[in-house]
Amino acid sequence: RTLWSAETTGSSIEYPVNPMDPKQKLAAGVVYWWKAEGLDSAGNIVARTPVPFSFSLKDTAPPPSTKDLAVTGIVFDRVTPEGKLYVRALVKNLGGQTESNVPVAMYFNGASIIPEQRISSININEVKYLSFMCPLNQVPNFTGPVARVIISAIINYSDDNSRNNMLTTTFEIKLPSGDTTGISGTVFDGQGRGLENATVSYSGEEEGTALTDVNGFYEIAGILPGKYDLQAGRVSYIDSDIRPVDVVEGGTHTGVNFRLKAEGVKLAVIRGRAHEAGNKKKGIKNAVVSFTGPVEGSVKTDKDGKYQIKGLPQGRYTLKVSHADYRDSSGKQVKITGDKKAYGMIVFELETGTGEEKPVTYTKEEAWDILKKLIKVRIVDRLRDYRLTEITVSPDGDVNLLLRNIREKKAKITGVEIE
Repeated sequence: RTLWSAETTGSSIEYPVNPMDPKQKLAAGVVYWWKAEGLDSAGNIVARTPVPFSFSLKDTAPPPSTKDLAVTGIVFDRVTPEGKLYVRALVKNLGGQTESNVPVAMYFNGASIIPEQRISSININEVKYLSFMCPLNQVPNFTGPVARVIISAIINYSDDNSRNNMLTTTFEIKLPSGDTTGISGTVFDGQGRGLENATVSYSGEEEGTALTDVNGFYEIAGILPGKYDLQAGRVSYIDSDIRPVDVVEGGTHTGVNFRLKAEGVKLAVIRGRAHEAGNKKKGIKNAVVSFTGPVEGSVKTDKDGKYQIKGLPQGRYTLKVSHADYRDSSGKQVKITGDKKAYGMIVFELETGTGEEKPVTYTKEEAWDILKKLIKVRIVDRLRDYRLTEITVSPDGDVNLLLRNIREKKAKITGVEIE
């Protein structure tokens, strides 16, 4: 079936970068076919490509000018006995540049109840967590003690992919009773600062996890009474010791705090270089080194082709290198352990070319020079030993009128055959 078609009076045409129909969005790794037809002023086909041509897209890092901020998740945090609902919006920068002063709003059952928040700065591939608090007594159609709340997070920011600027999720919210059974506390770092996005896991009569807010506070509400084991953890920190807590009916245990140590946890750096295959002296500048693993992102090589990726926690990573003038590298695995801080040199050799023919673009003057040479070699030179015997036109044609129109550029020769 035809995915897209268009007409132009110019010499070139572009496929839309962001088509209105989502079905027309091109995907990497898919083979597409295209063809072109030339029409005269009456709409008749006077030229066409002899066979369709194929092409495919490859996955690449977003161009530096791309703006693409996405709401990737809405996370339920907690409901307090006072009827305050805490939720978080996860915003990720999928574009090719750092963005700043990004406004994010949250709606509850379609109503804007609380002020929007702003992300001061968000780097490429970085995820930001924004915590929102909404009084449930202000949410339209919330009847309680158990009711569904439709929550939407919206990025009020103009970028190149508006489809992922909004996410909507439905939660079933239960208002805690006055005799709520639960556990609460704070997770601190070694300097006594609250740790955001630390995970507190609990097991016993029930199992689950709670996530700390921007101040390191967590709360586990509405659990059954009994004996529980709690443990706190966070990326780049040592997990805490298991802490037992005996929860009684109707009691809330406050001040169950944890202090996580970063000492002994080494954040590693990976260093390396990208150079042209067969020529180690030719480092490749501005190649994109992408990495995936416990954290992910990308860096660019310097003028000598060197790169370094800092602040990596333990885990297994996959590195790949790409550049517009070279074939993409295959992935290389690097395993970061706690006993080694620096890893290098991870070297990539890139083959020249992109794996497929690059389209060549000529100016009109260049194209005409080429055509004149071809006409002379393939047609005029071959006519030297011939003499004209007859000119044949269609029954209703006039050869004199035809030649006059050609000289006055009212008609043109579209093809020549020599027998």
